[in-house]
Amino acid sequence: MPQRPDVEMVRLTWEQKRANPTATQAAIAETIGLDPRTVANYVNPKWLSKRNLGHLPYVDQELQVPRSAVENEAWALCRNGDHEWMKVSLYEGHAFRVREVIKEQPGYLGSTIRDVYRVKACGFCGFSSEQKRFSSIAV
Repeated sequence: MPQRPDVEMVRLTWEQKRANPTATQAAIAETIGLDPRTVANYVNPKWLSKRNLGHLPYVDQELQVPRSAVENEAWALCRNGDHEWMKVSLYEGHAFRVREVIKEQPGYLGSTIRDVYRVKACGFCGFSSEQKRFSSIAV
C-alpha cells in the first residue's frame, strides 16, 4: 500500500509553488522544512493519484479527495487534457454534469427560433461541450 501523505503539508507545498512558480523543489523543501524528495512527490500528480488524492492547480481550489475510482480515472484523463471520456455515460454524475440550455432568437415575421442544447461540463476544470439536440419555431 502506498504511503499516505500529510494533506496539510501537500497544501502548504502547493501554496509555496503557486506563490513562486520559478522556485526549485529544494527551495520549497527548505522553506517548509521537508525533504526535497517529499516535495517532489507532493507536486507529482501521478504520485498523488496513486494515493487517491487529486490536486487541481488553480489558486482557489484546495486538495480534493475523489469519491470513487471512476472519478479518479476521469480526473487523471482531465489532467492530461483529454476530455473524450465525457462521451461515456459511466462518468456522468461522477465527473461531469449534463444540463439542457435553451437559446432563443428572433425568426422571420415575428416567429421565434428555439434551439435546445445538451451541455456537458467537466467537474474538475470547467471544460464544457454542447451538442444541439433539436430546434423548433414558435409562431
